[in-house]
Amino acid sequence: MNNFDLSQPQIIPYLEELIKSVDITQIESETKDNLFIHNLKLTDELPRWMITVKNKYR
Repeated sequence: MNNFDLSQPQIIPYLEELIKSVDITQIESETKDNLFIHNLKLTDELPRWMITVKNKYR
């Protein structure tokens, strides 16, 4: 989280590592049967989530 820059929210540090760490068996969403679709949603939603968390704990 420290490496995340609010001025560049589209750049997620360590995104590749995060995606590689996903355990598809633990996913509880409608995308659980398709890892590709899940990763697309993750890369879309993660920046918004990180902005929220970073602002909350500044």
